[in-house]
Amino acid sequence: TVVASCSGTFYDSGGESSEYQDEENYLMTFIPGLMGDKLKFVFTAFDVEENSTCNYDWLKIYDGPDASYPLLGTWCGTNSPGTVQATNIHGALTFQFHSDISQAGDGWVANFSCIEGDRKLSLNIHGEGSVDRNPDGTSIDGAYYYPVGTEVELTATPAEGYEFSKWVKDGVDYTESVMNVTMDENIAIDV
Repeated sequence: TVVASCSGTFYDSGGESSEYQDEENYLMTFIPGLMGDKLKFVFTAFDVEENSTCNYDWLKIYDGPDASYPLLGTWCGTNSPGTVQATNIHGALTFQFHSDISQAGDGWVANFSCIEGDRKLSLNIHGEGSVDRNPDGTSIDGAYYYPVGTEVELTATPAEGYEFSKWVKDGVDYTESVMNVTMDENIAIDV
């Protein structure tokens, strides 16, 4: 299950007023409602079956959009995760829960919200040439990520035999080969 939101309350399967069930196994991923933000969970209650090695009932939390990302920890008993915040570029957290055949606990309550993260710069290059970015930003899947408020200078360099035409941002044409943008939001630019 994937939940895309920047606020809410995450309960175990028993919800607000019941225990979770025996023999549960599920994975739930939360992604921020706004690309670039990062999720933060604050556990206000936590109670799953106690075991010194967390082999019976447990909650695992991964710093990313699936269980292949780094494991932040495994919790059981009343040892609460407390506050957990995503540090990955996706801003996502994945929760994996397991309960054995007996002794369910009250479960958990965690309030979640988004904190401002990086903003995405997408450059759609039409024609031949390149765009230099200063600063470079973090490149992931063909896009560039910058902390909120970063001033980025973009310089278009056409390939030999080509001329620069224009930048197009939010439907507005810009004809200078150098463009400056402030990363206060996710930005897509055609060049």
